[in-house]
Amino acid sequence: MLSRASDLEIDEIIEAHDGEQALRHFEKTPIDQLPDIVVLDRNMPILSGDACIKVLKSDPVWKNIPVIFLTAQAGKEEVVKGLSMLGCDDYLGKPFDAGEMLARVKSLIRAKKAEDANRALTQNLAVALADQKKAFEELRTTKIQLAENEAIALMTRIFEKFVPKKFLERVAKDGIENIRPGNVQATRITTLFSDIRGFTTISEGMPPEELFSFLNEYLANMQISIDANGGFVDKFIGDAIMALFDQEESEQADSAVKAAIGMQRRLTEWNKERSGPPHTPILQGIGIHTGHVMMGTLGSDTRIDSTVIGDAVNLASRLESLTKYYGVGIIVSGDTYDLLDHDIFESREIDFVAVKGKTQPMIIHEIYQHLDGAELERHRRLCEEFRGAMELYRSRSWNDAVDAFRACREISPNDKTSALYIERCEYYAENPPEADWDGSFIMKSK
Repeated sequence: MLSRASDLEIDEIIEAHDGEQALRHFEKTPIDQLPDIVVLDRNMPILSGDACIKVLKSDPVWKNIPVIFLTAQAGKEEVVKGLSMLGCDDYLGKPFDAGEMLARVKSLIRAKKAEDANRALTQNLAVALADQKKAFEELRTTKIQLAENEAIALMTRIFEKFVPKKFLERVAKDGIENIRPGNVQATRITTLFSDIRGFTTISEGMPPEELFSFLNEYLANMQISIDANGGFVDKFIGDAIMALFDQEESEQADSAVKAAIGMQRRLTEWNKERSGPPHTPILQGIGIHTGHVMMGTLGSDTRIDSTVIGDAVNLASRLESLTKYYGVGIIVSGDTYDLLDHDIFESREIDFVAVKGKTQPMIIHEIYQHLDGAELERHRRLCEEFRGAMELYRSRSWNDAVDAFRACREISPNDKTSALYIERCEYYAENPPEADWDGSFIMKSK
């Protein structure tokens, strides 16, 4: 019995009285009209089922048509012979249950149609690849090409763990396999630097295994906010993080500051959650600056590193260092501050300063929105008082400025910035600056 089916419903049954008649039917039938399944009796005149299946399974096209032996030879040895030696796809002994037989037929048809679809897909893919890569027609099979593509994808995913994907999009547009030293692109970017306060002291009291575990957990927690705000980590430098934000126009500054706020808030949560060393809460400082940099690759043909070079990067690092000096959590440069939406971010102008290695001073601002509750309200009152104190300081009213900064300290006794200005005012009262003093302060150290 030969049958054709659509959607697992039997459309046509073709009967042959013996194996020879069945094979003659196969020979005159076009490939696209061949039966979907063959049901054979092993005991037939002229050409037995055993001989018939040998011919079917030796043909490159016919061998894909499933064959069921439906026979009275139902002994275990005969079943084994039929399945393993003769190559039938199923074996059903007589007498048989019609429902069971129909179920087995449908199951084999379902499997055949799936295999046919898979073969068709493979064949179509091979043709498409042959058209695109004629130079490899006789050298590579479809499976090899697919394996190569998977290997490249895997290598790219691994490489992106060491070099950020956004970095690669800029300096490796032709693929990572074509990266060379000197691939450089000038761009305007916002750089964020963060660092743990007093990390040297912390690390001295921790075994290496605990130190690495602590650092990995800290860095992973901080990266969450960077990723969430569209930035990417360029480097982990011990406990320090250098992150870049390359969105359009002012969006990159907003994103960097939002990331910094999120990092400080997450650190507060993490300090409450963790149980391992160090046992006291840790603090971090974050500096942010927007400016032009050179983004590219440095090194040789055997060792290449991705990097961002420029004065803007150095300045962001200097601002992070200033967070310790002023006792604040986040400092942004004037260039970044000018790009921010001032209706969203609350800030305090804390100085007009020339950082170490720079001659031109710049205004710097503290962002304090990572604070909450009573602490946030206290800082808002401090900023109002601090603004008036700064006006007195810049007008050289040293004694009045001292009183104003002391009032700031009454609002927030731990405000280190106010304490610094009290010391400056007292010094300038005894050692007045030159007549052309513009209110700037020159940092002598990093």
